[in-house]
Amino acid sequence: MKRLSSLLFAMLFVLGCSTEQKEQPETEYVTVNLDFSPNYEIQPLVKSSIGDNDYVVLQVDLLTDNDPYAGVQQRLGGFYTNKGDIKFNLVRNGYYLIRAYLMKDMVGKFTSGYGFSPSNVNSLYADCPTGAGTMMINGKRCDYFPVDSYIGGIFFQATDDVTIELNMIHNAYGVTVNLTGDKSGTLYVASCLGGIAGIKDNEYAFYETAPEETTRFMYLGDIFGTIDWLTTGDRITYESASSSVDIHLKYIASDKETYYLPTITIPDVQRGQNIILDIDTDDFLPASGSIDLNVVGSGELEDVHYQN
Repeated sequence: MKRLSSLLFAMLFVLGCSTEQKEQPETEYVTVNLDFSPNYEIQPLVKSSIGDNDYVVLQVDLLTDNDPYAGVQQRLGGFYTNKGDIKFNLVRNGYYLIRAYLMKDMVGKFTSGYGFSPSNVNSLYADCPTGAGTMMINGKRCDYFPVDSYIGGIFFQATDDVTIELNMIHNAYGVTVNLTGDKSGTLYVASCLGGIAGIKDNEYAFYETAPEETTRFMYLGDIFGTIDWLTTGDRITYESASSSVDIHLKYIASDKETYYLPTITIPDVQRGQNIILDIDTDDFLPASGSIDLNVVGSGELEDVHYQN
């Protein structure tokens, strides 16, 4: 696969002024200005700027200590649709963990649920569902939904005025099925990172696909608590990130019979990789056979005497 270019977010930090009070000193803040107007490349290699149908999903955590795994004092989130600068305040000298998703062509598809309302956009607020498992798309969980996305993150201390370019990396993996045999039926695929129970039992997690067609799924690398999306700053964690991926395939034959393959688990999948499977439709069909019963012996019982 060709290397995807980085998506850069320019963040301008401007120190806010405050008047000191002897009895109750005011908290000083840092104003953050994010400019979302870059270009990037996706497969096929076509340059595109952030469009009117794209969401930028932010999560801003104020931490308790100089450690990205430290406790969270305050968490704010927001969905942004405008192309202008995004501004918000941070406490001066506070330690922050910021994560940004770029969700392609998702405006109008996110539905209410888990605290999100399509009318509450372009601002940060508490209890905003910025996790992939809590965002709903057309009534379905985002982590079950084929979506093309990018991700970037940084851990830093908000001290002085600074401009940060936040590198955004492709946050998706692909599943392509090279199907042979009878192709008169319909092929469906569902996928998630390995270890997520129940997805194969949810029919709404399956999506129709075509042979040799690539379906992109969101990469949920931090679902088990590992911060593997730091792309900018002194701590970089995304480069070594990998996870096993579960793939579930369903085939509805021309006679409307439905068949499933056992779960296919692929180890050590990284962001931006496309998994190619070679599957024959005969693999979906159950094995057939017969059992012949041969009676051995005359069928008479042998008398056995026991004495106490």
